[in-house]
Amino acid sequence: MAEVHLRDSSLHEILNLLDARELVITPSARSAQALRRAFDERQRAAGLRAWEPARVLAWPQWTAALLSELVVAGAEDRLPLSRPQELALWTEVISADEEASNLALSTDSIADLAELAQSAFALAADHGVLDQIRPSATSRDERSFARWAELFRRGCTRRAYLPAALLNRALAEHAQAGALKNHPQLPGTLHLFDLANPSPSQQLLLDALTQLGITLHHHNPTAAEPQLQAWTVCPSERDELDLAARWLRDFLESAARDGRSPTAALIVPSLDTERVALEAVLRSTLAPELNAIAADLSSTPWSFSTGAPLASLPLISCVLDLARWTLGALPVASIGSLLLSPYLGLTAERDAAAVFDFEVLRSAQLLEPELTLHNLLELARSAERKLQKHTPPRTTHAALPSWVNALHDALRREPQLFDLLQHDRLRPRTYAEWMEVVRAIAHAAGWPGDRVLTATEFAATRALDAALDSIATLDAVAAISGDRTKRVSFATALHTLERQLRRTQQQPVASNALVEVLTPNELEGRAFDAVIFLHATDANWPAATRPHPLLSRTLQREAAMPGATPDFALAKARATMAALLAHTPHVLFTCAKENADGHLRPSPLLTSFHLPEHELTDLIAPAAPIAPIPLLDTIDAMELPALPDATLRGGSHLLKLQAACGFLAFAELRLGAAAPETREAGLDPRERGNLMHHVLEAFWREVQTRDALEAFSPAERTGILETLIDDELKHLSTESGWSEAYVDLVRARTLRVLEAWLEHELKRGPFTVLEIETQRELQLGPLKLNVRMDRIEALPEGGIAYVDYKTGKADAKAWDGDRPDEPQLPLYALLAEPGKLRALLYANVRAGKDAAWSGLQTEEDIFPMKRKRVADLATRTEEWRDVLTHLAEDFHAGRAHVDPKAVNINCARCAQRLLCRRDAAALRASDDNGLFDNDGDMDGDFEGGMNA
Repeated sequence: MAEVHLRDSSLHEILNLLDARELVITPSARSAQALRRAFDERQRAAGLRAWEPARVLAWPQWTAALLSELVVAGAEDRLPLSRPQELALWTEVISADEEASNLALSTDSIADLAELAQSAFALAADHGVLDQIRPSATSRDERSFARWAELFRRGCTRRAYLPAALLNRALAEHAQAGALKNHPQLPGTLHLFDLANPSPSQQLLLDALTQLGITLHHHNPTAAEPQLQAWTVCPSERDELDLAARWLRDFLESAARDGRSPTAALIVPSLDTERVALEAVLRSTLAPELNAIAADLSSTPWSFSTGAPLASLPLISCVLDLARWTLGALPVASIGSLLLSPYLGLTAERDAAAVFDFEVLRSAQLLEPELTLHNLLELARSAERKLQKHTPPRTTHAALPSWVNALHDALRREPQLFDLLQHDRLRPRTYAEWMEVVRAIAHAAGWPGDRVLTATEFAATRALDAALDSIATLDAVAAISGDRTKRVSFATALHTLERQLRRTQQQPVASNALVEVLTPNELEGRAFDAVIFLHATDANWPAATRPHPLLSRTLQREAAMPGATPDFALAKARATMAALLAHTPHVLFTCAKENADGHLRPSPLLTSFHLPEHELTDLIAPAAPIAPIPLLDTIDAMELPALPDATLRGGSHLLKLQAACGFLAFAELRLGAAAPETREAGLDPRERGNLMHHVLEAFWREVQTRDALEAFSPAERTGILETLIDDELKHLSTESGWSEAYVDLVRARTLRVLEAWLEHELKRGPFTVLEIETQRELQLGPLKLNVRMDRIEALPEGGIAYVDYKTGKADAKAWDGDRPDEPQLPLYALLAEPGKLRALLYANVRAGKDAAWSGLQTEEDIFPMKRKRVADLATRTEEWRDVLTHLAEDFHAGRAHVDPKAVNINCARCAQRLLCRRDAAALRASDDNGLFDNDGDMDGDFEGGMNA
């Protein structure tokens, strides 16, 4: 039971009427569903195994049935319009309007304006003032709407269309003309349940039926004996949510002990914004077993009156993304979501698809982070060729799921889809044809997957089918100034479908939920055993309303339209509250003392009804103390995950992670729990740094000495750099104008920075570049590390220097301590022969005055550094050997303690926080520092990571 009071004599009377096959009309589909459920329960309790369904119809269903019979009988020849059909007509009326066209409105803006016009027309039609729209219009917007409304009415009359807003009045006219006599949906007596406040057009139809001789019986919930009707103040809005959940739990448990099955409602003014937080609280308090990630939430002890927009549901959004993909490139993030979607293809292929997403798709170098379906298949083939050449063989396999190829094959094979692949042959079609194309695309991709759908998911598939059918009916509506064979592009049809799915909310799955979550507007006429009303402040109750912007305020006030004046809103809130208190024995209103905007005041309606204020301690029992969980001593005999390779690449990165946090290194490098990279337009900082790195590598392989560098003129140096830069950029696709302009910009900036850097190199004394990109193996404790050094120089006075390129900020201070932030160059120092290393430093390849050398050297003038740091590198090398060996031993032994070196730096953007479960309240996010370089690290060793 969801909406009716089980002990009401009116309910028993209604159920007796249904037993007698009487027709009952309710104001909404939910109330009709509740009555049918009560009837079914009564039949089961009587021992019946089969029975005819109860004759219960919601008002919209009943009026649609009345009209349908009139159409069949030939008494009504107008075509009833659905909401999408009406919006299509309003859109065409507004688009054709000269004043609107002068505003150069976008397609979405016109569609939004069409929705606003439709709501104004429905409001005026319901109150019977359509003829007064033009005489009452005073502002420019009101006159524009009056003109549109007149065109809309004329077009509907000429084409024989019946807007939904005029249905009640049309039926009233038929009743007055006698066309409804002996109608199968109009027995001699009509029973109306919970229809105490009909709208003006509903009342017009009821009056016409009365004049026709039909007897109307109104059935309303019986007044209840008040038990607890009060209000209370909570410290915060979050405390209100906790109170509501606990109060409802206590009430339901108490009723269950008494052998009753009560109904309850939770009223939330801002349901859309609080849905997520509220659902989390309800789940933890009323059904903690549903906190499991894999729990099916289709059937819960609570039920929201409306769901999320259909377009936001993953099961439906993946269909929209598939359809968009056939029209062109799709963002990499969206493609990744499709590859991992449980609603496409086969579950068995999802692990390989996840590896493909992580290792291939997210690492692909793309100027514009998007791919067409064809480009993705090419990327997959290229990755497969690289995989076949891989030595040693990979233990994990990256592969596209089979549905991607199936979709591509269907686009090539099926005639109705082939045009999507050959965009130059794409031709306009009807809406119905395009909706079938959307269905074909989803079917080719294996939607909705191979697993058993939950009840909510199955309902979503039905809702998508209904939306596709609804858009297809647009073909039945001729444009007011056009013909009946209008054809549109696939993009237009898809955009229309998206808007329909965005403004259509998922309807809750029918269930026997004990708690209904509603808004105040949905409370009218409802009866429950208990109701708790949240956020009952003077700002929320009565809710702030305002007149419709397209209708004259005078007209709205004279017609007593909702929102016309604050007095109307207050009167409606008082009537709703009076009915609530009359029919519900347990009612609790709550408000918070303050929120983020400041102090809050209770609604004056609470005191006007003389409700007592209660303390929180009088309303809910104190929370039971949580018993401490005893610690269990368990012998951890599980073997550590094997090291990725016998020789580990990216050794400095390994040591850097271990120094930052042992758990971070273990999770990323032993468990493979690294977060996937995100793609943005253009080259990311690391790619820009690698670009300069590769150009410098090629340059010094040819030039090698300072003397050779000085022998070139500036123009010659520029020419060499331009050639090398072009070689590095030639593999980038520049198919669009934006990408071509971007590459030109990168080319110019890279040239400018490197020209300035070579001038900086000339300020030094003689040197010779001995090695570039040198691969070395190093035994460090129990680990054998494979590292790559950027540049090794021979100095004229003897000895060598190790140079590492950086385009971001880098300083030798990061080498200090037992847990160095940047262990890369200290690791390289261990490779030098004793007494040979005279300088260990960064080459900060940056623009302008930021270009500099930084690091350590054994004498002051080896390198012209701004801050000359002199050190005994032989002594420091031995210190580093001890520090780095200790880190290597910790990693090898699997010491994975959650022990971040600096919480506010290391944990702020760490992807492992879901695993380590460190208290998020202890984190102080910092954008100035971070564990990883985001400023253009050119370290090829870092780039390699540990993936061999």
